[in-house]
Amino acid sequence: MNKKARRIALNSIITLKAKAGELMGLKDISLDAPKTKDAHAILKNIGIADKKVLFVLAEKDPNIQKSFRNLPKVKYLYADYLNPADLMSYHTILFMESVLKNLNSK
Repeated sequence: MNKKARRIALNSIITLKAKAGELMGLKDISLDAPKTKDAHAILKNIGIADKKVLFVLAEKDPNIQKSFRNLPKVKYLYADYLNPADLMSYHTILFMESVLKNLNSK
C-alpha cells in the first residue's frame, strides 16, 4: 500500500471511530514504575477496562509498555506503526494527546 492510500485509509477509519464514539484521547501520562495494577486503574477510571483497547503511544516509554502489555485485551502501538487492520480490530482506540497533535499536523 503506498503512503497516500495508507494515510487516506487511516484518516477514514479514525473518522469512522470518532463518529461511533470509539475514539478517546488521554493526556500524556507517565508511570513511575511498571505496574499493571496502575494501568488497569487508568482504564477502569475511563470506563474501558472490559473492552478491547488499542493504546497508541507517541514514543517509547518502558514503564507504560510493561504496564499495559500484561493486560489481556489491550495492545499498545506506536503512532508510526499505526495501521488500518489494528484500528478496525479493536473496539476502542485510546490516543495519547501528543499523538493526536502529530496526526493532525501530517
